[in-house]
Amino acid sequence: MKFFNLLFCFIFCTSCTTTNNNQQKTPPPLEFVNLQYLIDDTSPLSQKEITQKFKQNKGIPIESQILNEGFINSAVWIYFELHNSTSKNKEQLVLLDYVHLGNIHFFDLDSGQEYVSGNQIAFNNRSIKNRSNIFPVFIEGNKKNSYLIKCDKSGSLRVPIRLVSKENYYKEEKLHNLSFGIYTGVLLIFIVFCLIIFCVSRKKIHLYYFIYLLCLLSYQWINSGLASELICPSCDFMNTLRGYFSVLIYFTFLQFSQHFLDIKKLSPKINKGVNAIKYSFLALAIISSIFFDFAKTNPQIFLVLSYFLSFASIIAFFLFSVFYYKEKKTSILYFWTAFGTLIVIFIYYLMIEFSILNNPFSLELFVLASGVEAFILMLALGYQYKQTINKKIKLDKELAIQKELRLSAFIKGEEKERKRLSEELHDSVGSKLTQVSRLLQNKEFNLQAIKNKVAEITKETREISHNLMPGYVKLMSFSNSLEAYIEENKEGFSMEIAFRVFDEPKHVDQQIKIQLFRILQEIITNTEKHAEASTLLIALFGYDTSLVLSFQDDGKGFLPNEHKTEGIGIKNILSRINSINGKITFDSVLGEGTNILIEVPF
Repeated sequence: MKFFNLLFCFIFCTSCTTTNNNQQKTPPPLEFVNLQYLIDDTSPLSQKEITQKFKQNKGIPIESQILNEGFINSAVWIYFELHNSTSKNKEQLVLLDYVHLGNIHFFDLDSGQEYVSGNQIAFNNRSIKNRSNIFPVFIEGNKKNSYLIKCDKSGSLRVPIRLVSKENYYKEEKLHNLSFGIYTGVLLIFIVFCLIIFCVSRKKIHLYYFIYLLCLLSYQWINSGLASELICPSCDFMNTLRGYFSVLIYFTFLQFSQHFLDIKKLSPKINKGVNAIKYSFLALAIISSIFFDFAKTNPQIFLVLSYFLSFASIIAFFLFSVFYYKEKKTSILYFWTAFGTLIVIFIYYLMIEFSILNNPFSLELFVLASGVEAFILMLALGYQYKQTINKKIKLDKELAIQKELRLSAFIKGEEKERKRLSEELHDSVGSKLTQVSRLLQNKEFNLQAIKNKVAEITKETREISHNLMPGYVKLMSFSNSLEAYIEENKEGFSMEIAFRVFDEPKHVDQQIKIQLFRILQEIITNTEKHAEASTLLIALFGYDTSLVLSFQDDGKGFLPNEHKTEGIGIKNILSRINSINGKITFDSVLGEGTNILIEVPF
């Protein structure tokens, strides 16, 4: 609850700041007179020459105290007069309410005082140590003073010019600092939380969002002027850094969105389109850095291209959302709820930029929108992470159940094997030993008959022993032990058995040898009993980390998905395969034989 209270306080403070900036203030005792401007785009004019032009009313009038010229790449001169209609001396602040102005020179034409400011001037070198472009004016009672401002600007020029009292300005600044402090704290919590999630999950999506939030916070600090004031007061390159961070924000956001919506998996074509947009934007940033002078004199080209790429990415995400809404409903709703906030602010900004709307633009709107977006996407990531944990828990439970079933099947198979062995010993060896005993009880016994019976018993005992655990499985290589077993027993089968080896597998665990030996016995026996095959081809393939055993017969085949896959023999095979983490594939067609492929890692 404390966190949500903090977020509410941030939104409330930011809204209040935005409202205060946009609403009309109490009319000051000073008022603008003869507010006009000129673009110095031909030959540079001196201060005296430009002042003379203004006093002859050759400038362009500024309406509603908002200078709106569009794209420029030259100096702008602003002239105005302030009339003190009272008998008392008045001191106010002139505020150029736009932080992205380059070099600003403010001239008091009556006192000769000059002030410098702008985002290309290091904070320590500004006349007034403040991140905003503020300039003090002092006018005696019933007098009128003249002022001149020179701004170097490359790009879109839209500057609200305001008169505020020192008291009101510093109240606004305190409220702004409070809201921005809360914003910074919330984002830092998100950043740390996202880093912790990444360290636990090791998923790229959390890393991309961590970088995105870090870049977003850095951009907002530079954008608000706090970075120049608090981090590097002597630096004059903060405006350049702002451009680089904006590129990183856009790039990492697209990268994050691709992973968040799982676009690569669901729609490779749209994913390729987003990749093309992403790398085009990066290439545009690199080109503008290499050809810096051209970009500075022709900013509209790069701005229009960047806006075009931004809208292209919005269209790509919109198309994906329409086509795959059912598959990613929750993620899409989270995404558009968060991203939609920024889109609205972005469109609003463009309408002001291109003079469709004649409103002053407040940076607090961007701060508020980015904070809401970060909060919603953080909730979405938390939701996805919880879903992943739930799926993992469910999968672990299923694996535990499967393990129990495999163990149960294995135990049943062992019990069946013991029962079969006891039956063989009782019915075969036991009965023949009884016969030998009866022969010996006869005083006129036939020694040769007894010898023959003993030989039969010895042979059957050896066969049972070999079936249980042939000695050559331990003494020979794996391929030789299989070959020896086939060679010894092939005469007892009606079908022809061929065995081929392609690269002897090395370092095969004894447990794997035994289980595969049993599987081979089971498959040969099943093929003999059920397949009606004339030939059975067995092949062994050895690799560095696995081996493959294949069986191919020309028998009558069966349907793998029907009841025959539920037989005890096949269940025993599957149970043994699972016990050594192997994989088995049945490929059978009625009338065309059966192919069985077994792969076991080691």
